[in-house]
Amino acid sequence: MIDYNGSEKNGDLVLEGSCAKCGHQVVRVVETSETKPPNN
Repeated sequence: MIDYNGSEKNGDLVLEGSCAKCGHQVVRVVETSETKPPNN
């Protein structure tokens, strides 16, 4: 991935950029937010 920008969306860290090989747009979630499990 080249020419990328990072952002936070709904608690997730997201990288958006271009593929180094073909130049198409790519999006990668590199860290997800964690939520507490429901109390049952």
